[in-house]
Amino acid sequence: MPGVTSAARQDRTWRTPTTLRAFGMLGALGFALVGLGAVLPVLQSELGVSPGLLAGLPTLFALWFVAVGLVGGAVLRRVGPARMLALAGALIVAGTALAALPAPQTVVAGLAVIGLGGALVVVAVPAALAGAHPDRLRRALTEANALSVCAGMAAPPAVSLAVSSGLGWRVGYLAPMALLATLGFGGWRAVPPSRPRRPDATDAAAMAVVRAPHANAPVLLAWFGVVLAVMVEFAFTLWSGVAIRDWHATTEATAALGPLFFVGGMALGRLVSAAADRLASPGRLIAAAALLVVGGFAGFSSAPSVGLAFAWLVVAGLGVAPLYPQTLTQLIGASATPDAGSRWGAVASGTAITVSPQILGRVADGVGLRWAYVLVPVLVVLLVIQQLAQHRSAHRHTAAVH
Repeated sequence: MPGVTSAARQDRTWRTPTTLRAFGMLGALGFALVGLGAVLPVLQSELGVSPGLLAGLPTLFALWFVAVGLVGGAVLRRVGPARMLALAGALIVAGTALAALPAPQTVVAGLAVIGLGGALVVVAVPAALAGAHPDRLRRALTEANALSVCAGMAAPPAVSLAVSSGLGWRVGYLAPMALLATLGFGGWRAVPPSRPRRPDATDAAAMAVVRAPHANAPVLLAWFGVVLAVMVEFAFTLWSGVAIRDWHATTEATAALGPLFFVGGMALGRLVSAAADRLASPGRLIAAAALLVVGGFAGFSSAPSVGLAFAWLVVAGLGVAPLYPQTLTQLIGASATPDAGSRWGAVASGTAITVSPQILGRVADGVGLRWAYVLVPVLVVLLVIQQLAQHRSAHRHTAAVH
């Protein structure tokens, strides 16, 4: 059947070089973020700091996410998503070179530069995918995040192998990240837009046109959903390795594997959720995922052995998997344009990565990490409440329009 064959071929070839470059840069960011969780136990020993002070390292990433989300729109309109990805790649490579130097000050400065590059990726990738594939945005975002998770899965074993073999965390963490970041360089030759992009008919059909995030309740709710989703994800990504080391008295090389099992569960979960996305509404998918997250948390925090703790991290990863792609898609759909949605998504991610590690680290300083981890089910309950409120708000908005 020629028609079916043609449709199938088109479905396989919809990804352009820009699409693949965006996927690759998001992979570099995934490696950077998950790898940061893997190196935290090693950095804590190297720098000699408490969990509360250690939480300041993820904050270096997060503050850039907020800043770029707030002011990056002007840069995005001037240079375009492709060139912004190229600039992000250059910053990440420069940051890895700086962090490779042995002084603690250069490590902190290097991580800060990597965080700036990562913030540009967070803004540029959704805008690039929305511009290239407005009719496949949900699928493109799901695939991009799945590939990012897969790249992140490589970080913990790379760090663990480098540490256990005596090469040090820099070889396992910085070198692969720099290699992935070079994928963005090819976008510099892209021609930037000559003027700011305006919403077209496709945007109007796919997205609810609103005035501004602070002036529209559904957008505020959608933004809060992304914050909660990212807070849950990073409570596991950044702190599971430290928890494994402290709760089970393991070596730093073993503790570095904790994020691998969590991210492995996320990778599998995002493959499953990409298919389930066509069968269930975002709200129902998130509600089902919430049950898995709470179950995974309960098993992980009470596991009597390292092996069982790793297994429960996989369960938690399965539940966390659909939270960020679904809530980000909701935010982009509630925003005036894809560019605006991606910028506010970066602000939401930065806010979450700033707040979550700080709260968990400070509480851990006072009462211990095991009690601090109770933050996870609290966040999950808040996310379910947010989804219910957003569902009601969307129905009221639809009724008012019609």
